[in-house]
Amino acid sequence: MSTSQVELLKKQINDLSYDIYVDAYPISIGELHSLYKEGDINLKAEYQRVFKWSPEQKTKFIESLLLELPIPPIFLYQDENALWEVVDGIQRLSTIFEFLGCLQDEQGNTTSELILTSAPKLTYLENLKYNDFSIDLKRTFKKSKLDLIIISKKSKKDIKLEVFRRLNGFGTKLNRQELRNALALLLKPDLFKFIEAMSNTSSFLNCLPLKSPEIDNKKHYEYFIRFLTVVEKSTLFDFIQTNRSSGLLDDLFDKTIENIATNINFNTYKLQINFIKTFELLDSTIGEDVFKKYDHSTHKHKGRISESLFEMITPGVYKYHDYYSNNPDELIKKIQDIPLKDGIYSKTMSTNPRAIDRMKQLVNISEEYFAPNE
Repeated sequence: MSTSQVELLKKQINDLSYDIYVDAYPISIGELHSLYKEGDINLKAEYQRVFKWSPEQKTKFIESLLLELPIPPIFLYQDENALWEVVDGIQRLSTIFEFLGCLQDEQGNTTSELILTSAPKLTYLENLKYNDFSIDLKRTFKKSKLDLIIISKKSKKDIKLEVFRRLNGFGTKLNRQELRNALALLLKPDLFKFIEAMSNTSSFLNCLPLKSPEIDNKKHYEYFIRFLTVVEKSTLFDFIQTNRSSGLLDDLFDKTIENIATNINFNTYKLQINFIKTFELLDSTIGEDVFKKYDHSTHKHKGRISESLFEMITPGVYKYHDYYSNNPDELIKKIQDIPLKDGIYSKTMSTNPRAIDRMKQLVNISEEYFAPNE
């Protein structure tokens, strides 16, 4: 490595380092309990529904607290109203408050008190609730301490997002789409609700005959983010411009979420209406085979869903859905006549481009290919 490269690296570190202001201190479960009941901790109830621990995971965590085993610190962000927003540690705090019988759901209702299962070491925890504990055991539990790291509002605005990414990017059991859902929740809960609703639209799911494991892994959510990326376009084009030699598809999808969440002019209502019209049209014409390759020799769609065909079809049909709603037979022919072996689609695929470069090319091709010949 040359000296000049090291100097450039040092400059890059200096330019990109985050100005982060934190306080770190231990706090008892009893104190956390009081703060939560007084509304000083924003637990984001939506997380509890989307990323919920199993009873066994919750029991093992309570067991760890009782045995005074080391627990990773809880990261919180203190906003301009001095409210603590949880950045990392949602499941841990949710489990504690559920065990204490004070956890609230999205509607503000108190959830049922946690009933423990059999734990690896403390087998006599099975079927017990907090209220079954003796007075001395309750006191011991409430005096157990957790380490908190509080990120001050004086830190850079995007530090909360970056901390979330880093903490959840190492050794996590969440897949990339589950992390992306969490990202949407962190940035703008209403955006996540929109993504969730659109990803589970019946006509959309009908066009994506995914298997149960794929549904469990939120693959339909990923397809909706892919749809957002190819119809919104500006994020895709900007991302390629700034990531000429690198850039992963997952990073692009994350960027799509970030840009939409921070764009006050983004019209979710308009997109929702046109999204539903587009997929109701695709569902009513070809349905579950729409994103599968069409074999002219057998006159059948074959194989699995093709992500490249999804990128080829959706932008153009979305843009011209009003025309094709009045000409459904023409749409069917257009989709089945996509030149898989010869023509612009096949040439794009034959060069084996990066996924993001392929996506950009197919967006442009799609809008040209599906343009009405009027």
